[in-house]
Amino acid sequence: MARGTLLLILAHPDDEAFGHGGTIARYHHEGVTIALLMATRGEHGTSSHPSIATPEMLGQVREQETREAAALLGIDEVAFLGLKDGAVSEVGFEHLAGLIETHMRRIDPDVVITFGPHGITQHPDHVIIGRAATAVFHRQHGAMGRPKRLYYAALSPERAAALNLPADSPEAHPTTAMDVTAFKDLKIAALRAHRSQRDAQERAEAIAGEDQLTEYLYRAYPPVAPEEPLEHDIFPSALP
Repeated sequence: MARGTLLLILAHPDDEAFGHGGTIARYHHEGVTIALLMATRGEHGTSSHPSIATPEMLGQVREQETREAAALLGIDEVAFLGLKDGAVSEVGFEHLAGLIETHMRRIDPDVVITFGPHGITQHPDHVIIGRAATAVFHRQHGAMGRPKRLYYAALSPERAAALNLPADSPEAHPTTAMDVTAFKDLKIAALRAHRSQRDAQERAEAIAGEDQLTEYLYRAYPPVAPEEPLEHDIFPSALP
């Protein structure tokens, strides 16, 4: 039985595998319909080797890598907004929100995952796509007529400190811990599908050496109640 629909609204190819690969694989396994909306094709990133992708071909290669990773993880739909890598904000906030809203209306997700106010790495593309996705979520939430959930990518407090995230950032204070150890091999395979990205390969190697794999999220809506315990399922049987 289908459990609902999950929409991830992210910025660059490999964002899906880095932050949420295990979570995506878990919910695919549980019957959730999953859609991925990617702002850019990552054409201004760095290729790990010219034989994999020249600068001129990098965007095309990274799009294909994302589609390969998505197929491994069980993502049902992948869409690219085609915005300029490194300059997502140049299209203007309302235009960006409008692009996202078109997809959100069509997909009508039960749960949305995007970036929080500091975008994990504080990359400007992460920050603006998260802001726009959040704004559209709240615009649409009331109109959709049924409960919805909004989550931000988050890190363990230790990793957040290592990345110099502000101490008050929601991304540094996860409300949700997903044990995705059972899906570690799929996450590794998805990371390795991003062959043009050295950091994806390095992350895959690091995960391979870990006995347990946990991914973190921050529930932005509905708000977390004081003293609420960590949750372990973003698709509870009864949404508040």
